[in-house]
Amino acid sequence: MSLPSLGLTLLSYEMVYARQTLFPITLAAIAALLVSIWIPEITHYYVTVPKPSPEMVRELRAQPDDRFFAQNLIVQPFFGVPVAPGKDPGRSASSLVQQQLDAAGIGTTLPDGNFDEEVIEHGIAKLDFAGLIIPDIYTRAYEVTGQLDFLRRAARFLVTFSRYERKQWLPTGFLWNDHAIAARIGVLARFWRSYRHSEIYDASIAQEVLWHASRCAEMLADPEQFTYATNHGVMQNLALLQFSAAFPAFSKSPSYARLAMDRLTSQFKYYVSHEGIILEHSSGYHVVGVQFIRMAIGLAELNDLAVPPEWRNRYARAIDFMEVLTRPDGSLPIYGDTKREPRQRIGDTRDSATGFHLYPVSGYAIWSAAGDAGGSHSLVTWSHFPDHGHVVAHEMSLLVWSRGRSWITGVGYWPYALPERQAAVGWRSANAPHWLDEGTTGVRTTKLLKFGRAPGVVVLDLTRSDATGRHLRRQVTSINGSVWIVLDIAVTGGAETTFETLWTFAPGLAVHRDESGFAILTDGTRNVAMHLTIAGGPATETAWYSGSHQPFAGWVVQSGKPRPSPSVLVQPHGHQAWSTTIFSVVDGDSAASATPVPAIFEFHDAEAWKASGSHAGRAWSARRVGDALVVKYAGEQVELSLTPAPVADKQRRKLRAALAQDAERFDSDYHNLVFYRERFTLAVLALLLAQELTFAALGKMRRPPLAIAHMRLLSLAGWLAVAAWAHLIYFP
Repeated sequence: MSLPSLGLTLLSYEMVYARQTLFPITLAAIAALLVSIWIPEITHYYVTVPKPSPEMVRELRAQPDDRFFAQNLIVQPFFGVPVAPGKDPGRSASSLVQQQLDAAGIGTTLPDGNFDEEVIEHGIAKLDFAGLIIPDIYTRAYEVTGQLDFLRRAARFLVTFSRYERKQWLPTGFLWNDHAIAARIGVLARFWRSYRHSEIYDASIAQEVLWHASRCAEMLADPEQFTYATNHGVMQNLALLQFSAAFPAFSKSPSYARLAMDRLTSQFKYYVSHEGIILEHSSGYHVVGVQFIRMAIGLAELNDLAVPPEWRNRYARAIDFMEVLTRPDGSLPIYGDTKREPRQRIGDTRDSATGFHLYPVSGYAIWSAAGDAGGSHSLVTWSHFPDHGHVVAHEMSLLVWSRGRSWITGVGYWPYALPERQAAVGWRSANAPHWLDEGTTGVRTTKLLKFGRAPGVVVLDLTRSDATGRHLRRQVTSINGSVWIVLDIAVTGGAETTFETLWTFAPGLAVHRDESGFAILTDGTRNVAMHLTIAGGPATETAWYSGSHQPFAGWVVQSGKPRPSPSVLVQPHGHQAWSTTIFSVVDGDSAASATPVPAIFEFHDAEAWKASGSHAGRAWSARRVGDALVVKYAGEQVELSLTPAPVADKQRRKLRAALAQDAERFDSDYHNLVFYRERFTLAVLALLLAQELTFAALGKMRRPPLAIAHMRLLSLAGWLAVAAWAHLIYFP
């Protein structure tokens, strides 16, 4: 063979090699890359459970017996839209279902209950929908009316949902959300309780519903999916106890119950403090936590499992705290993710408690007093447990209820779907003093330095520091449940600085103010008012807002919707930045007075100041010198000494250690990165298309085949580098 012929043969071979060998290898490498980045999403939620046999279904129709199954703890889901008995509960159920469809953005009416997979897929973007609230409504309507059509609708929905869920490979909306899955167990148990003996019983429907229940239980038991640090993990365990009680014929039911008991025992060491406080930064979630502990005790007993004594001890203390937390009108202070609805009485709870109550580990001080005018209730919180649920920036904030209504409040439970959610859990969610440039996720520590109490007087002295060493200090002095003096001070070693405090007031108050920093907030429905005086250094600025988005200020959530409310932003500035805000709640003729007298404040430093004013025509004054405080009110004088606060560090270390133990047991490397995996996949496919178009263009340009082969080799090396980058850096 001549040399030219040999050269042509080699070139032809190189072209074939480049096309038939390197190209398939490259495609295989890219396919392997894409599969590897999606495997974590698929395997995390993947569970396999056998379909219940006909024998097991028959056994579950008989077990548990109807008397045992009548226990409502077994069928209680983790949401509540009950269908109450009334003149037309059927219409009520249909209305509630339509409300859920509207909330899920499903603009259709389904009077016959025909929920197809398209409706299901749309609805799982909402938590309650994915938690099966619609079949729960239908089942409850059947319980109230006895109309089998409601039970048929529930069955139709559950079968459609189960088949849809079983076909999915990737998480969508709230389909596999921990809260939603836990909520389903109670719904399924309630349905099964009614359906298993009904006239419309169908074995295939029963098998499908029970199969879905067992899939849910397997997900709840999966350690990779256990949300140990928050109330969601508690719900997961409660749902496992419900499953064990409702479906005892499943072979795994006893082990699920034991697993739930083990995990709850571990969780309760940090979910609820030894002081009896649910550590989720919210009065609303304290009530939820009390309900959960009560459920845990009751469900353990239903499963014939021994209840650890410490559960009962913490439950009793949690009930005690709820009595302290509850205001005289039965409502809750609005801080953190708390809804505005009045507290519902739970179990053995009694009326609200009076007196002074200090919880140094959990970070609360609460004092209240009864009175002919409705009494008063004050709360200061410095609770901050960053690894727990519903964290909010609110340390050192004050809430005041007096004369039958709320005055100083927090924003409340801002809906997750609204864009201001981050601001609503930030520093402007409450009246905590904070730096202008301060974020919500940095390391910070708040301590109660000193406190004092005497008849009619409470004093708290707190400090909060951040990672840079800056300190903000707040002192709260309460006099006779009618006057509150709040002093905020920046401690920077003389450096010039600015901090701010946003005071948010309850909706329904009208504001009358002047330029001197004095204001009156009045309630048009009753003869009561709050007098407000703001003072500070010469560079202190104030601004009033109501319903403002920029800056975020003047909002309180009512019935799930943000409502405008009055608020005032105070910004001290300077080398010794400080401000004081003095509140006085008055009623009767004093509330209607046209010429109230502003309070006066004299500031020297954090431990040397004097305030004076009048309340309901009676003079008052407060003076601090060192650790001594002298208060005069209505002709009487009270002297008290501030004492160091109880040391809380040891107990807080125990809380952190208990949480760290569960983190070691249950922490998962999984993160829901579907959005980023989709973007990465599209980018890889686009890059592959661009590469092949380039090679096609080079071929038409008659580039040397050897050069193209070398470029193929380089592209393969490049794809391997992309794979390494994706796994080591982008998806570590």
